[in-house]
Amino acid sequence: MFSNKSGALIFALFLSVFSLPALAWDTGPEACAHNECSGGVTRDSVPDTQPKYANSVIPGRVADCPTGYTNMGLTCFRGADSISAPSILASCPSGWTNMGLFCGKWFLQTMGPSGMVCPSGYFKDNVVYRCHQICPTGYTNTGETCFRGADSLSMESMSCPAGEHREGARCYPNPGPCSADREYYAGLCYSKCPAGSYRSAVSTCVHEVMWRGNTHLWIVNRAVELLSRSPQPIAQTVAQRMNEASCRQQWEQGLWDADDKIADTKLRGSHFYNGGGRDYNGNPTNIVTYLIAGVEQNQHGNGRTNAAARILEAGNLSTPEQCYALGTALHYLTDATNPMHSSGFSAVSIPLILHAAVEEYTPMIQTRSPALGNWNGALADNNPDQVFHATSVKFGALAPELLATMKYDGTLCTMTIEPGVTYTGNCFLQQPAVDAKIGQILGESYQATASYLYSVFKAAGR
Repeated sequence: MFSNKSGALIFALFLSVFSLPALAWDTGPEACAHNECSGGVTRDSVPDTQPKYANSVIPGRVADCPTGYTNMGLTCFRGADSISAPSILASCPSGWTNMGLFCGKWFLQTMGPSGMVCPSGYFKDNVVYRCHQICPTGYTNTGETCFRGADSLSMESMSCPAGEHREGARCYPNPGPCSADREYYAGLCYSKCPAGSYRSAVSTCVHEVMWRGNTHLWIVNRAVELLSRSPQPIAQTVAQRMNEASCRQQWEQGLWDADDKIADTKLRGSHFYNGGGRDYNGNPTNIVTYLIAGVEQNQHGNGRTNAAARILEAGNLSTPEQCYALGTALHYLTDATNPMHSSGFSAVSIPLILHAAVEEYTPMIQTRSPALGNWNGALADNNPDQVFHATSVKFGALAPELLATMKYDGTLCTMTIEPGVTYTGNCFLQQPAVDAKIGQILGESYQATASYLYSVFKAAGR
């Protein structure tokens, strides 16, 4: 049973969650009603401490010494060495015998050592007149061995290969002091922080984040781009009408109002619709919106029913008011392209507030995912309600993949995504896997939204 103190804390936590806007793809503050606000509008610095950021090496490497020498730090050293080099008797002329110090013959004939010769690779000494091996360069013949004494060279003898430069007794990559995949901090080279982040401590990277922007508008605009490149007559009509100033002003306003003006705390479930019958873990479910304290939030319908009602109001899309209604319907449709909205993962799901954090982070990176090619023509024969349902099924199936990229890995960040709204959980910011998955989802959302617009205009007889 909860104590009074813990109960009050939980109640305050739920109040803070319910004070949020409807929590779909973000529409941003009111300044973003007619502006995509790509790149984000609210700056935040988020410290992220992870063991992997502490991976470090000493800058540079030991410089190269000449062949045979070892870098000892300040000098290049080569130890003493001895090579066996046994001597041999010198050769006397034919018919003569080497007697040691002279050449002899029968009948006591002798010849001085001047007649003795040595084979190639040998020399004759002038004391005992034996042939000794000529030693390799740097070695001295000591009779029966070739000997080389120990030797030290200054660091000026050290060198570095192309692409590196020498400072003292170490080689550093150009321009240095660290290799391209590392960054210099406090005398060491660390694994680089993610792009857009900077290091503040041995194992801490600070992510510079710009929260909030109008991702709903970004998606719809990209969908209109796709349709504008399609040869289909209805697609061309969609692009033309959506870009007419009087209509655009209104549908953009409806798109924004659906989050912060039309939808209040009583309408939470109205922005969710799970058409696939599986939750964000991939498990079967019959919950269409989401649960709070075991109760499904469906008192004001769901995304599908609310979009259908707005499409009825949109009529033949000939008046500003009808364009406004279309904008609100598009808000619910683009909600459905967020896997969290199509699988029941709300702001009160665990990790708490992750839903909001992901949506308010997306505007910062959305321009990395432009609309490429043309509309693919998917669901062209379906009516708007059928397209809405199919969209929910498609994107709900992506929820487990999206959440897997943000799975808790032993590190925590605390992020203030907007005043009074704080998320503490896995540090997903600037992580390539997360950014790539969001980019994939955005790309598919443009196509789905284009299909919905096509179906709306087709049903309206445009």
